[in-house]
Amino acid sequence: MKICIVTTIPSPYRTPLFNRINSLLKIHGYELFVVFLAKGYQRRKWTFDASTWNFQYFFLNDPKITTGEVFFSFAFSLLGLLFKLNPDIVVTGGFSVPTIWSTLYCQLNRKKSLIWSGETIDENSTRSYQWIRTLFRRFMVKKSDGFISYGNKSKEYLLSIGASESDIRIAINTVDTQFYSFYSNEKNPDPTVKKIIFVGHLEKRKGIFELIEAFSIIQRKKTNLGFKFELHIIGDGTQAKNLVQFIETKKLANIRLHGFQQSDYIRSLFRSMDILVFPSLTELYGLVPIEGMAAGLPVLVSKYAGISGELHECKYSQMLFDPKNILDFADKMYSVLTVTTLYFTLKMLSRELCEKKFSIKLSANSFTKALVAIDV
Repeated sequence: MKICIVTTIPSPYRTPLFNRINSLLKIHGYELFVVFLAKGYQRRKWTFDASTWNFQYFFLNDPKITTGEVFFSFAFSLLGLLFKLNPDIVVTGGFSVPTIWSTLYCQLNRKKSLIWSGETIDENSTRSYQWIRTLFRRFMVKKSDGFISYGNKSKEYLLSIGASESDIRIAINTVDTQFYSFYSNEKNPDPTVKKIIFVGHLEKRKGIFELIEAFSIIQRKKTNLGFKFELHIIGDGTQAKNLVQFIETKKLANIRLHGFQQSDYIRSLFRSMDILVFPSLTELYGLVPIEGMAAGLPVLVSKYAGISGELHECKYSQMLFDPKNILDFADKMYSVLTVTTLYFTLKMLSRELCEKKFSIKLSANSFTKALVAIDV
């Protein structure tokens, strides 16, 4: 039995998952191939070491559009490669041109086609030409044999476009939690300086300007606790220059822009941080919060991010906030940084979530079960 996963690029949060899935599939006697549409693109500057991969892989070299946040591959060579590999099950990420080729291959050869999706109703509502997207996706849903969903919110979206609940299986979207937990026991060397970290692409939809506004409120707060506050921002993007100008206009100090950094740098920086904030105004899912949780940091997550669908259980809901409500946003950060009981409660919840919901082991197990089930 051969299984092929078609995805965009070899990101640092995907390849460890594929390693684990491949190891589990071997137990069932399955063979895994992973097809990457590209080695990288403008927005994604990660480096990778293919020698650490235990799965068979292929890179396509087709025309693509890679400007700003856009990645679009025509994947003309995918159909021919699928005929050559002859997989029995093809899993394709999202609703895209490669999904069309994968589905066509499966239809022509009576193979099984799965769509791996993280789209949410909220995220879809921000897109242009929604009716065309919805029409196309409803058609693809009818042609697919099953679906692997990032989480609860993406499952809701699949149901809304016609997928049957019995055909949807959730394999929580996550990162290599063990990689980030390496530094989880280390602490901020200066407890009088409370450090906030943001990691992400510098675009308006990421809530970076709302974050600066909220941080400016925190800095103006008078406290008898003797704390100072720092904001560390990792990432680059089209709004980088505007962000610098915005900070200068606000005359804010104690903000450090680190630019784009690889995972090792981020992991190292986490050990001196006090809290991670994820203020996206719209977000397909959001893996950065899981990185922070794995590192043992208290984490605040925007209610507009897809990952929030896993945090609505009562005790986890205190990790959620509305980045559009700047005053509430600022109060939430300030409380976590200055109220000891709340700080340690969120630290405990971060560890608990990594163990019970977001571990890469659980994700790989769920993904593998979905593949085995579709073969039955």
